[in-house]
Amino acid sequence: MKFSCGLFLFLICGSVGAQPRLVLLKKNNVIARFAEGDRIHFQRKDLSFRSGIITGIHPDFIKLGEDDTTFVRQIKQIDLRGVSNTSFHTASSGRKLIWAGVIFLLIDLFNGDSAQLDSGVATVSAVFIGSGIFLQFVNNNYFKIGPKKKVAVLG
Repeated sequence: MKFSCGLFLFLICGSVGAQPRLVLLKKNNVIARFAEGDRIHFQRKDLSFRSGIITGIHPDFIKLGEDDTTFVRQIKQIDLRGVSNTSFHTASSGRKLIWAGVIFLLIDLFNGDSAQLDSGVATVSAVFIGSGIFLQFVNNNYFKIGPKKKVAVLG
């Protein structure tokens, strides 16, 4: 009985392998991972955009749907909006700063006896809103492939 359980586990474990993943690296740090079944949106070096669900990941290329095959070396940049990642947070920080400025301004407006704004509160609120708008413009949700940013296939 022990031998048959051990043989069964050996056969099952022998056929189990790691699924391939498309990994975005920045200075050897993993920024984001894509697996088969994940949605991806990217721009190729010929400036055409591709979007779809990954149906296959191979060492040199990825497949989107049934027809579209893209070599990994053809990818120029990858859109990371909606993808959980570890380092690109300027867009959410910018939105939070804009909301903080607006809320801070409204609290001061409705908190006092008169409906007048304090100049210090207006200045701080304007700095919050301006910083938030600036962070929205320098939003880096696009992972541009270059010397320090790489795309690798693991598995």
